Amino acid sequence: QPLTTRYWHWLQAAATLDFGYSRTYSQPVLVIMVPALIQTGKLVGLSFVVFTAVALTLGIAAAMTKGSIMDRTINLLAFAGISVPVFFLALMLIYLFAVRLGWLPASGMFTIGGDGSLADTAKYYVLPTLTLTAAFAGRFTRFTRASMVEVLRMDYIRTARAKGATETRIVLRHALRGGLLPVVSFLGPAIAGILTGSMVEEKIFALPGLGVHLVESCNQRDYSLAMGLTMF
Repeated sequence: QPLTTRYWHWLQAAATLDFGYSRTYSQPVLVIMVPALIQTGKLVGLSFVVFTAVALTLGIAAAMTKGSIMDRTINLLAFAGISVPVFFLALMLIYLFAVRLGWLPASGMFTIGGDGSLADTAKYYVLPTLTLTAAFAGRFTRFTRASMVEVLRMDYIRTARAKGATETRIVLRHALRGGLLPVVSFLGPAIAGILTGSMVEEKIFALPGLGVHLVESCNQRDYSLAMGLTMF
């Protein structure tokens, strides 16, 4: 059939989440994607929670101590997180914590068997989570700091200080409400960035998520699987 006809048929099937069969795994693409999506979701969700908590804490601390050594140190760490590529940071963490110190596994995922304890499973998420957190916390920290510095200059903050409110109360009760509004708009693109960043990470750390299947589908010329993952 003509190319346009075949493409139309493919679009109709994709609308019902039918992406065809993977010739590598001899299974429907959706059957392969669902467990991989769960794996990727765990990594993305955990990284999102950790990097948000870290970035908010550092950004607020930098804004409260503007111009101090702490502020400069946090800015330096933030710029380092922004500048270092994800794959390079992942390799450096593997070299330090897995090869040199031997504290954490370099790659792979705990398989069913043994005692199956939560600790055995969780340790495989530590390095990937640290990598994604460092990669995205830098931008979020800078954004939070800039927003909080602007809010702390407002007249109502000066009024609160004049009334004798403590700095902690000023930040938590007054400044955060206005300072976090612009920051929230950054979270949507951040989730998308973490998801695409996890694709590279999963291949490096050999985690059975969407990223590993995407790379393998390209290497094996498994077009059905590659198209399904790309569509997602």
